[in-house]
Amino acid sequence: MKQYGLDLIVTIANRSRIDAFLDIYRAHGLTFNVTANARGTASPEALRILGLEDSEKAMLFSACEHPSVKAIIRDAILKMRIDVPGNGILVTVPFSAFAGGRAYQYMIYGQLKEGDDPMAKLQEERKDEFKPDYHLIVCVTNEGFSDTVMDAAREVGASGGTIIRARGTAKEQAEKFFGVSLATEKEMLFIVATNDQRDPIMKNIVKKAGFETEAKSIVFSLPVDQIAGLRRLPNMED
Repeated sequence: MKQYGLDLIVTIANRSRIDAFLDIYRAHGLTFNVTANARGTASPEALRILGLEDSEKAMLFSACEHPSVKAIIRDAILKMRIDVPGNGILVTVPFSAFAGGRAYQYMIYGQLKEGDDPMAKLQEERKDEFKPDYHLIVCVTNEGFSDTVMDAAREVGASGGTIIRARGTAKEQAEKFFGVSLATEKEMLFIVATNDQRDPIMKNIVKKAGFETEAKSIVFSLPVDQIAGLRRLPNMED
């Protein structure tokens, strides 16, 4: 498992609980935290498996230096009982690039210790090969087509996902590049999938709601390093 770098912690929980997660992360020095309201798509049975009891949820995106992630997950388990179904789900995703050193410094500002050189940290290499057990599938689709995307994902094994509203930018440039008219209003779907599930889910979304359809979906995946809130917790040590 990797030992260096910066991770994105993605926390999905009922809206009434998200502030408590935020308090934990701030206590660990995390200063880059972004929240967004969301709604779930899973069936009641799938919600129980994923650790979510209702569809009124929020997503919290936080930047954390990788060595600190395990302690934060332990706090989420001890204080928020995220390992118990109904209390949320947490995944970590490694950042692969930053748009300039200032962006990196901004994201780790609260985690710097006296004497730390942020640019030296940026140059630190991850010395271990990273082979994730889970992936975070992200789909950006035209507004109103999230159900179509989720139906396609469920056909090949997805339990459920989380949806947030979004807005596209650079509309004129995108239309010129793709040669079609693109809707500005978007929806983003987030689906946690295993290695075996990832490719079939992504392929079926492209087939049923891809760029050749009205949904005009763009799909990509991110490697998940650690995960909490599912019944199986890979990469977690005692």
